[in-house]
Amino acid sequence: GAAHEWAESTAADLDRRTLRLHEEFYAQFREWYMGHGEYLHKKALLLRDITTKIAELQEAKKAALERLDPTADQYDEQLARLLQQSQELEEGLPRLREAAAQGMRLLEPTQAFLTARGLPFVHPDVELHRANQDRERELYQLRLRKNWEQLLQSQKALASLDAPADPSATSPPLSLPCPSA
Repeated sequence: GAAHEWAESTAADLDRRTLRLHEEFYAQFREWYMGHGEYLHKKALLLRDITTKIAELQEAKKAALERLDPTADQYDEQLARLLQQSQELEEGLPRLREAAAQGMRLLEPTQAFLTARGLPFVHPDVELHRANQDRERELYQLRLRKNWEQLLQSQKALASLDAPADPSATSPPLSLPCPSA
C-alpha cells in the first residue's frame, strides 16, 4: 500500500537525483579535462618548439665557432635559458599526464552509470584528441602559409638579382598557387 508507493517514489526520486549528479559531474569533469588537455598540449608543443630552437642555436654556434667568430659565445646564454626551460617542461609534463590519468579513473563510475542507462556518452578523451588534431592542423597550415610567403619573397628577390638590363626581355616570374593543407 502506502509504504510500497512511498518506497517506489523515494527510489524514483533517488534515481533522478543520482542521474542528475552524474550528469553534472560529467559536465564539470569534461570542462576540466578539456582545459587541462589543452594546457598539456600547449606545453608539449612548447617543448617541441624549444627543442627545435635549441638544435638551431647549437648549429648556429657551431658555425660561428668554425668561422672563428668572436661573438660565438653569445649563444651560450640563450642555450642555457632554453635548456632550463626544456628541463622544466620535461619534468612537468609527466605530472600533468598523471593528473589526467587520475581524473580519468574518477570518471569511470559516471561513464558506467550513464552508459548503463543507454544515455549518449562521448568520452572527453575522444573530444580532446579531435580538438588537439584541429589545433595541430591549424598550426601546420599557418607554418605552411608562412613558408610559402617566404618562398615567394625569395623568388622575387632572386628574380630582381637576375633582371636583365632590358625589362621587355624578361619572362614573367613563376607564380604558383599557395598549397592548401
